[in-house]
Amino acid sequence: MYGKTSIKYWNILAAILIIGCIAWFKFEFHELWKDEWQAWFVAKDKSLVDVFSFLYYEGHPALWYLYLKVFALFSNGSNDIILISIAHLITVAAGLYFLFIKFRLPLAVKIMLATSYFLFFEYGIINRGYFLVILFLFWSVWILSKNKYSNIQLAIVLFLLCQTEVYGTIMAIALGFYILYNNYERREKLFTVPFYGLLIGLVVFVISVFPRDTGHISRTSPEPWSIGEKL
Repeated sequence: MYGKTSIKYWNILAAILIIGCIAWFKFEFHELWKDEWQAWFVAKDKSLVDVFSFLYYEGHPALWYLYLKVFALFSNGSNDIILISIAHLITVAAGLYFLFIKFRLPLAVKIMLATSYFLFFEYGIINRGYFLVILFLFWSVWILSKNKYSNIQLAIVLFLLCQTEVYGTIMAIALGFYILYNNYERREKLFTVPFYGLLIGLVVFVISVFPRDTGHISRTSPEPWSIGEKL
């Protein structure tokens, strides 16, 4: 018991230290790139209808923009960098929570994975939606690792994974094949609730990112919008 408790505390400590390092680099040294600002301004300066219309030109699903829009409601024009950084850091902390607390891997492996180039810098420090892929992928794997799990919960997570990035959709499809194979091996019903959640997620993904001619003209607001206008 003492050994397991000690390992748990070491995992928590490692997660806190790595999240703290990411936050330090993010707030002290990182200057936002063009694509980081673009996603923020889309969420901040456009209504929900315009956001979905704009996605035809972005090639990205809606989840990251909708998530940012919640934080953009609190923008006063001078705190944008803080808001987008906090929003992104929450996704990083949530993803690393699954890695360090929920996964039964050696601590050294977790630390090496969390401090790798992509997870630490590309996905962790740069404020883009890629860590949502990590979060929902880890969440899906953790659910599937249990002997008994909620089909509805897994369906929702797979649906959200499809709304992160193209890479997330590919991973969701791979997990879908695993679920089908697992059901076949157990002599259970092949097409269960998680499969339909994945299917709906794929349909929404295609509809939201498939390029089309809408006559939409991109624009941003020269002044901060009211909360009513932001919605």
